[in-house]
Amino acid sequence: MKDYFQYVVFKDEFLVEIPLEMNSIPGLCIVNKSLCNFDYKKIFPWNLTLRLKYEDKDDDLRPTRRELSLINKFRLRLENEFNLNEKPSALFIVNICYSGEADLVWMLHDADITNTILKKIIENKEYQYDFGYNITYDVEWEEVSDYLDI
Repeated sequence: MKDYFQYVVFKDEFLVEIPLEMNSIPGLCIVNKSLCNFDYKKIFPWNLTLRLKYEDKDDDLRPTRRELSLINKFRLRLENEFNLNEKPSALFIVNICYSGEADLVWMLHDADITNTILKKIIENKEYQYDFGYNITYDVEWEEVSDYLDI
């Protein structure tokens, strides 16, 4: 039996900032548009949604520019942890900010590895935001399709 290898070429992130409204509450959505027509969805079948609370808000309860920058630094730190080996294990999809909360969403290759990393971060109190997370199986990327289609 021959070994089968799947090679995936990753494009650089192309982040687009889009104002939005959720239940009449103004918000902000930052979408990684480079994954809109991603051909290898089945390699990343797990959805990770991490919800954090932020303090520095504007009058519409969206994060200030300074806070948005801090949230992005936190996201990048997590991504570095998730993707430590040579093969990426997490693809950033979207950051949805509204009403003092931000949902950071990734699609994962290996949910167990990411879950272990997040548990370690929580156990060691290595975070600047209080957060919770949920990992679900979503091989068709249904949970993120609306954001990629914006």
